[in-house]
Amino acid sequence: MLEQPPKIKDPGFWIYALRYVIMWTLAVVAVIGFSRFLNTLLRRGILFELDFPSWLPVYLMITGFFQLTLGMIAYIALKEKRTWHVPFLWVTALLMIASTWGERLFLWVPDQRPTNHTFTIFLHLVWLLMIVFYTVKHSKKELVDGPGD
Repeated sequence: MLEQPPKIKDPGFWIYALRYVIMWTLAVVAVIGFSRFLNTLLRRGILFELDFPSWLPVYLMITGFFQLTLGMIAYIALKEKRTWHVPFLWVTALLMIASTWGERLFLWVPDQRPTNHTFTIFLHLVWLLMIVFYTVKHSKKELVDGPGD
């Protein structure tokens, strides 16, 4: 059964729209993870030819697979409004942000480290703010709904 979108003037429209924007960000996370996993799997020979460390293809495939898995599970949970979707959304977002910054600070070549930090910080803050607003609106909605007696 498909969910009917509320009208723009309805009070639930903004939480509905915010939920779908977050779902799209999770879809992007999953696609990037899939791309990382598949491209590393298909081109791991090139990584060895370019004298990258031997652990790098394994690391890239594992992190790509986890990114794909977490992104898709969070996407599906948010789409179906599972009872655990908000905590899982937070876990996914915080793990993705931590892994991004861990790679940037510890695995990138020192010449690459100063590139684009401002844009990445801005994107992560926007993503976290959207999740905060969704969490607040979702928890208020649950309190208003009541136990259903």
